[in-house]
Amino acid sequence: MRTGTLTDPLSQVTNQLERDYRLTMREIELLRAISLQGWNNRQLAQHFHITEKTVQNHLANMMRKTGTSSSRELMALMMRKVLYTHTA
Repeated sequence: MRTGTLTDPLSQVTNQLERDYRLTMREIELLRAISLQGWNNRQLAQHFHITEKTVQNHLANMMRKTGTSSSRELMALMMRKVLYTHTA
């Protein structure tokens, strides 16, 4: 499901992540929660009503798609996209 052409910076970043890295909406939801809430795998699993193993699978998929090697690098990618979009 596409989010459309929304104008707020976070929605623009979501659109970029979908387009550039082919992240799923669930992966983007998890990435937002990691980046903006600072949640760990257990907190993510509880919030999204999934297992920690599923969280780990989503993280591994996101790292593969983005060429990153840790959740810290995923957060940095998200923050760079947000800052770039906000200043552009």
